[in-house]
Amino acid sequence: MTTVPSEEAAEAAWAMRDMAMKHTHAVTSQGELVVFDDEPTPLGEAEILRDERGLPQAGQPIPSDLILFPRSVYYHLAGLMLVLAGVCFAAGYFIGRGNANFDLMAIQRDQARQKVLIEGLVVYQPSAGANKPDSGAAVILLPSMSIVEAYDDEDKISIVGLRPDDVEPTDIMPSIKRLTEIGGYYRRTDEQGKFFIHLPDTGKFELLVISHAATAAPDFDMDEVVELSIERYFSSTRDLIGRKKFRWQTIEPTPMMGSVEINFGESGKAE
Repeated sequence: MTTVPSEEAAEAAWAMRDMAMKHTHAVTSQGELVVFDDEPTPLGEAEILRDERGLPQAGQPIPSDLILFPRSVYYHLAGLMLVLAGVCFAAGYFIGRGNANFDLMAIQRDQARQKVLIEGLVVYQPSAGANKPDSGAAVILLPSMSIVEAYDDEDKISIVGLRPDDVEPTDIMPSIKRLTEIGGYYRRTDEQGKFFIHLPDTGKFELLVISHAATAAPDFDMDEVVELSIERYFSSTRDLIGRKKFRWQTIEPTPMMGSVEINFGESGKAE
């Protein structure tokens, strides 16, 4: 005998069927009722079918650990990387070229400087007759300045060690250090009366040579203009020169200049 369900039982069955249909996997194709947990499994944690490369098979949901882009995005990124590489290359090229130009300018500037060798000979006459080398004469080369310029007293060069009869000074003496600071040079003539000064460039200088062997005439009186010109550099002109013969002149050395020859003549007599 077939039992016919009541109207209330039929309505309850249809309600249960509707609730089951709301879940993705609630009902099979045969319409069988499947029991699920209250909380569905998140899509990212669901079992995904993957191919041999580890990528989801076609038609599978995208797992949470992957982000997919259209193929055109990769083309744009590749183009952007090429442009960036080109910009970096160009920047490096021009920066390197700028440094090379700077180095070339420095080399050209150094080559433009004409190194100069001043070679000189100082002689005198002990008496009427042949010249003899004035060994030990003091040779001082000073950067030229206008007649109205002068160093303050505290900045002037000390004469200690610079006079021909002084012990030849060393580089640590205050007079030599100050002379070097202003761009000057100091030499003593050798046994042959020669001296050599190497300059890094051409320029205008004042040359002061004080004889070691030749003395001035008894009635010699120093020219006032010359005395004041020398005293712009030194603390005392008369104490520096004493009774020695000397030569004060302006020179402009060049690579082609010849030897500087100074002849003080006979000692004790006017030149």
